Amino acid sequence: MKNDDLELDSKAVAALPIINAFIERLELRELLAHYLPSKKNLKYPHADAMLLFVRNILLERQPLYRKYAEVTIAGAGMTVEAVAAAIEQQVCGQP
Repeated sequence: MKNDDLELDSKAVAALPIINAFIERLELRELLAHYLPSKKNLKYPHADAMLLFVRNILLERQPLYRKYAEVTIAGAGMTVEAVAAAIEQQVCGQP
């Protein structure tokens, strides 16, 4: 087998599993959902958007752009499109 046929595909996980464990243990989503109630017509609850920003701040401390969001999204179980829609909804007030 030649080395020319090999390709390395690596992904960064960083501290995301540890952060997710703390978020779950603290029941932070439920706490945020209690104090930040969302309307029924919203696609993504305010609590999910806030947790996305919390993960981003703890992991990257960079603006939430597509290339930085991919690491956060993988642990949050959201697609890039879902994050973009959640950010638009929270910033622009679009349902």
